Amino acid sequence: MPRVAHLKRRLVEGVRIGRWVVGRYPPIDSLAYHLRNLIFRLELTTVIDVGAHHGEYGRMLRRDVRFSGVIYSFEPASAAYAELAALSRNDPAWHAWNVGLGTEAGEQLLHQFDASELNSLREPTAASLDNHPGMRAAGAETVAVSRLDDFTDINVEPSERILLKVDAQGADLDVLRGAHGIMPMVLAVQVEAPMRGLYRGQPSFEEVLGFLRSAGFTPTGVFPVGRARDLGLVDVDVVAVRP
Repeated sequence: MPRVAHLKRRLVEGVRIGRWVVGRYPPIDSLAYHLRNLIFRLELTTVIDVGAHHGEYGRMLRRDVRFSGVIYSFEPASAAYAELAALSRNDPAWHAWNVGLGTEAGEQLLHQFDASELNSLREPTAASLDNHPGMRAAGAETVAVSRLDDFTDINVEPSERILLKVDAQGADLDVLRGAHGIMPMVLAVQVEAPMRGLYRGQPSFEEVLGFLRSAGFTPTGVFPVGRARDLGLVDVDVVAVRP
């Protein structure tokens, strides 16, 4: 029996074969594995994906998390949206819009960078422009912005059980504040929180956690997103649920 238990543990942790490691996929300490368990336990039916970029998050949900429910994706940058639309086009349960989300409707300036995943409605700090890889200015674009509560193209039913994922590069709390009306249906959130602020006026890590707790959410996981040249964390994804 001890030998069987040892073999089972090795299979779970991963067995190295040459330069490859064979083990559980996704890894048990990964965001995908955490989301798979969370979606199963909470019986989530819908994911609202804010800051979808090229559709990486939706692709991860389908491939790694094995989520088969409805995905609503929002991406304000026209170039990124074109890739997102092409990716989601053949998935009837995946809907995408070329819109940013915030606290009020209108048009805003989207600051663009060499690393397009860092594009933001907030201006970058001087320090981030000087020190962060990929944050060399690459222009700007005027984009449409809406409050999630006012976006009538989404037909959210009261029975839906929602995961709200927000990756808005410094404007994450603006998105959550504009989603007050649907929060009763949101059972879980995933929001990017800074360890080192890249944008002017960006809420701190502590402010993001405080907002989640005040809205009735309890963190269940923190997952690194980006690191600086000195290996320090730049930002993390915080996953939280209603108890």
